Amino acid sequence: MNERNVRAVLGMLLQYVGAVLLLPLAVALFYREPDWWCFASAALLSALSGTVLRGRRRVTALRRRDAFAIVTLSWLALTLIGAVPFLLSGSVASIADGIFEAAAGATTTGATVFPDVERLSHGLQFWRALLQWLGGMGIVVLSLALLPQLAVGGMELYKAEAPTPLPERLRPRLADTAIMLWRIYLTLTAVLALLLLLAGMGAFDALVHALVTIPTGGFSNKARSIAAFDSPAIEGILIVFMFLAGSNFSLLHRAWSERRLGAITENAEFRAYAAVLALASLGIAWSLWRAGVYGAGDALRHGVFQAVSIVTTTGFASTDYSLWPSFASSIVFALMFVGASAGSTSGGVKVMRHLVILKHGVRELRRLVHPRSVLPLRIGSQTIAENVIAGVLGFLALYIMLFGVGTLLLAAHGIDLRTSASSAAAALGNVGPALGATGPMGHFGWLPASAKLVLTALMIVGRLEIYTVLVLVLPGAWTGARRAPGRPSRAGAAPRPQAVEGRDSVKD
Repeated sequence: MNERNVRAVLGMLLQYVGAVLLLPLAVALFYREPDWWCFASAALLSALSGTVLRGRRRVTALRRRDAFAIVTLSWLALTLIGAVPFLLSGSVASIADGIFEAAAGATTTGATVFPDVERLSHGLQFWRALLQWLGGMGIVVLSLALLPQLAVGGMELYKAEAPTPLPERLRPRLADTAIMLWRIYLTLTAVLALLLLLAGMGAFDALVHALVTIPTGGFSNKARSIAAFDSPAIEGILIVFMFLAGSNFSLLHRAWSERRLGAITENAEFRAYAAVLALASLGIAWSLWRAGVYGAGDALRHGVFQAVSIVTTTGFASTDYSLWPSFASSIVFALMFVGASAGSTSGGVKVMRHLVILKHGVRELRRLVHPRSVLPLRIGSQTIAENVIAGVLGFLALYIMLFGVGTLLLAAHGIDLRTSASSAAAALGNVGPALGATGPMGHFGWLPASAKLVLTALMIVGRLEIYTVLVLVLPGAWTGARRAPGRPSRAGAAPRPQAVEGRDSVKD
């Protein structure tokens, strides 16, 4: 691993975060709040740390191991710097609380330690939202768009950070791809803020909820989340934009550029994504109506909203779903393991991986009947390579293992099984609110510090899709992999071919 590269890029990112901290500083000054100095101090600390790390180093060609280290350390750095305003302002009771809150923002998880978030200053509320907005598309992808120094080897960073099992380059130059994605991101955020304002939200509330919806984060500045507004119009607008944020941004770009809706609807993953949401919404609505919790209209309203919110890992709540009948609550818990589309800002396993796993299972059943047959695995019109299938199965195995370990570690603190399991699932999948005492109307502040650190680790590992973080624990990740005698090094080797056979990108 080239440590000079890692330090240089990490330094540039910290300098960038220092500049971003000037925005909540401006908000605090605008509202004449006394905690403005917290943001000024955090900005200065981040900028100075970045300057020291960067020094006069220049970025050379980045290798895959460099990218893994840069992305993981970037999220850790963003979490630590993000915690500084909470700690300096005295709004959190401990260092663990500040780190947990910042990690929940940077990873777009949306879990919170605050029982009454409305008591926070406007500056802190805006900083929570801005952390999620930055984490949604990825601070690394933003840096690729803005920092020309990362042009060499940038694709390795993009692959390590992009929340998709099959990352796609939409433009010949990676910086152009990042800029294009951020244009979509900015446009959706601006349009949503305007629509929420027209639907009756105040200007600050509309801005905050737009900043946390598009990254599918869910850090509302209301203790009761979206239920505080009790507005079908606001919920309807958020449903549409949560759905769009959970869709593959590459498809959104293609549909817009081609002026053709079929570019989205013809995609196999998108159709599966829409089908899961439809079935989950109807299942929840039926359960609520059958139990007499709501009438048919309100049952469908809350069923659709919560299904979209959980699948996209946004974590908004239109009501306290932890009090729902067992069947509806079970659907909500199951949806925490689904995730939305690959190439979206959502967390979780992702629909694409579920499709691969399902089709692989069906293929294995067919092989029992026809053991000598050649059965390629196809998603839509594309054939999935065997190494991608192996990667998906490995990802799922690690995901289940981390969920199990997280649940056991939380239960070891004396936390009940329902809260432990749902909290581990919500943290690893970046959903946010769980069930039980950490449900949508609850909070995570009452947990012991060690339990919060467990959940913080799950949030970061889940946000970076497991492999990016866990690969760094391998002995060869930091010192260089051992190779067999006479075998050439891969340091200057050409990039590996695309994982999808016959196609150069993930399209249909």
